[in-house]
Amino acid sequence: MVLCACVAGLNAPAIARPGFTTFTLSGSYETFPDAIANGVITGWYENADLTPHGFVRATNGTITTFDPPGSAHTEPAAIDDQGEITGWHEDNSRVLHAFTRQKNGKTTEFQVPGESHTAGESIDNSPTDKGAITGYYGDASQGFLRSP
Repeated sequence: MVLCACVAGLNAPAIARPGFTTFTLSGSYETFPDAIANGVITGWYENADLTPHGFVRATNGTITTFDPPGSAHTEPAAIDDQGEITGWHEDNSRVLHAFTRQKNGKTTEFQVPGESHTAGESIDNSPTDKGAITGYYGDASQGFLRSP
């Protein structure tokens, strides 16, 4: 037996419906938003020659593109509440480097000590671990935690 109670029109609470905001980057072939914090979005896009570059989209819709110095392929992966972004980029020798990008645009590259391939994947917003970064290195079978 199936019972159904219908209350439409009887002062039922309004049902929230999700809204959508669409965006694309001028001149991009594909756009891949990866993370959001406080309404600020980061991710990557491919231009016409399919080269990945990073972007950050402000709450007002302004989009800033970026690449760490020496990058031939950039993929931001996460953003924290202060607007710090982490991710990875590949240089022309196909070596992976993890990076952080501050809200002011300053980019800092880092590697797990003794390793040539390092990729940042997440940045922690929690009060106890604020700014800690996790990711992978080597052949991607090993993880790391970078404490602030």
